[in-house]
Amino acid sequence: VKNTYQLAPYSPFDPKAATLMLQETLQQRLCNLEYDASQCSLLAKNLSDEIKENAKEMTCDRFRFVTMVSIGQKNEQGYISVSRCLCDASCDHRVMTSFCNQSLFAEATLFALY
Repeated sequence: VKNTYQLAPYSPFDPKAATLMLQETLQQRLCNLEYDASQCSLLAKNLSDEIKENAKEMTCDRFRFVTMVSIGQKNEQGYISVSRCLCDASCDHRVMTSFCNQSLFAEATLFALY
């Protein structure tokens, strides 16, 4: 029986396409939305799931995806987000984008780990 492990992906992850997908997803889902604290946690979860499914369609097998989505009320406050991940710089990637409208802001991060 032959081993099936690979040390590197056959087709690499495309960070530019992933960033575009993140931007389009946030724009489509949040463009005309008003901030509602009771709905934002469910919306962030659904957006995270949607981004993960879109990422799986974009790339080859064996990548694992971790998504983080934060949504907050736009109210003249500061916001800082920090994340750390131990990864292999040759094949693991992170893409991030943000979105703002009149009443809310959102930040989405996608980790693609091989």
